[in-house]
Amino acid sequence: MEIKEYWDDFYKKNLAPQDESNFARETLAYIQKNQLNHLKLLDVACGNGRDTFYFSRNGIESTGIDISVQPNAEIPVFLRENILDFNYTNFQLIYLRFIVHALKERDMDILLDQIKQAKKTQYIFIETRSAKGISDKEKIETFFKSSVGEEHFRMLYSETYLSEKLRKYFKIERIEENRGFSIYKNEDPVCIRYTLRNN
Repeated sequence: MEIKEYWDDFYKKNLAPQDESNFARETLAYIQKNQLNHLKLLDVACGNGRDTFYFSRNGIESTGIDISVQPNAEIPVFLRENILDFNYTNFQLIYLRFIVHALKERDMDILLDQIKQAKKTQYIFIETRSAKGISDKEKIETFFKSSVGEEHFRMLYSETYLSEKLRKYFKIERIEENRGFSIYKNEDPVCIRYTLRNN
């Protein structure tokens, strides 16, 4: 199944949570603490837009971008575009939740380069699944059984490998790796969270 078809099916079946993620709440707290509320935020691969809507509801000018369907009509601005071809110039805050592990490494490199070239970008927030507990390798392509019954691709990195890669593009302000970040039903994967600054 193609990536777009997979996510179209996923969101049509209303399988995604509707409330904002724990990471969105943490990111909003950081934005408010550092008085970044006036900056424009882009939620990359926003899915059903639950986090996009959460940011908007809390006074952040927010846009969601995704190649798949967008069933949540409450998102103020939604762009149906390919994130690898997008011009990120007009956004100062880039929010990347669960997209890094959904991309092949070469595509992640393209995405990071696109964001880096956007001179106005100031902060990048990332949450992604970690290879920890699954593999001792620095990176691994793997597949998980998904909610729609298909094996679903994941590109997992060790924190050390991913941090080294990110440092080539951005200044790392914060790294945290742990369980308990993204509990969904019976799943509690090890995740890595980053706050990055565009140098």
